[in-house]
Amino acid sequence: MRRVCAAALAVLLLFSSGCGRTERADAPLSYRISNAGEVVASIRRGLKNHARTVTVTFSYGEDIFDELNGVIDDWVEAALAETDEPDEGDYIRYQYGGYTWTSSYTVEAGRLHYTVKLTPSYYCYLSQEEEASTAAKELVRGFRFRPWTSDYEKLRTVYDWLCRNVTYDKVHRKNPYYHLCSTAYAALVQHTAACQGYCTALYRLLREAGISLASAEYEVREDGDATVITVIHYPAVTVRYDGQEAVVSMREGTVADVLAALGIALAEGDRVVPGLDERITDGMTVEVERAG
Repeated sequence: MRRVCAAALAVLLLFSSGCGRTERADAPLSYRISNAGEVVASIRRGLKNHARTVTVTFSYGEDIFDELNGVIDDWVEAALAETDEPDEGDYIRYQYGGYTWTSSYTVEAGRLHYTVKLTPSYYCYLSQEEEASTAAKELVRGFRFRPWTSDYEKLRTVYDWLCRNVTYDKVHRKNPYYHLCSTAYAALVQHTAACQGYCTALYRLLREAGISLASAEYEVREDGDATVITVIHYPAVTVRYDGQEAVVSMREGTVADVLAALGIALAEGDRVVPGLDERITDGMTVEVERAG
């Protein structure tokens, strides 16, 4: 679903519910590892802090080397899911260029103890990211939003500021080796950016202003003398588990992917409603029922 940013009150999502059941045995391997939540949190923290290497450890009862690539991909995707922090979620996703990994393991008491080292690639330096974060916070303070300021007014203010103060970087926009123009730093500090730079800055400023975009992609195009920013939304899913409630959104996926994004581990006999293989839809509600 698309909306032009100037009219994008559609950043607010509606909620509904789903149904169905499944058993713990259906869970993908990446969610059966007992400390999966800790691993996901460690990866998220490392990406946020621009760590050169992110090291995670876990153990399993059998050799899973042939499946490890898929497991790591699942965990990284979960680490990039939306959170309550404005400098996580999509803000990380669109300012890093993937990762490589290596692994090793030892055997003790019949279990394999794995050590995985991820080496991410970032579009800017940590010092530049810190400058961008400072600029974002100062800008939002300067907008002087009040508790009664509507989301539309915030959105309009941020949109207008970007259009007035950031020029389109036509020099670097098609250079596959120059990624800085695709960052919030380019838009908020250098005041010139390509499409993704506009969009990441928009995302960060709106999150700082207290608007949840519930994870979105963006497009920027030139329309005569105007810059048009389009927001493309992803499904948002509410998860109720262990007396808590959280909202996760992602491009696509299954209920199992949503649980992984929250680092929710399942035990034998736990039930998930709807089933783990169910494709997510916008407004879906997932219930985790613990055994016993």
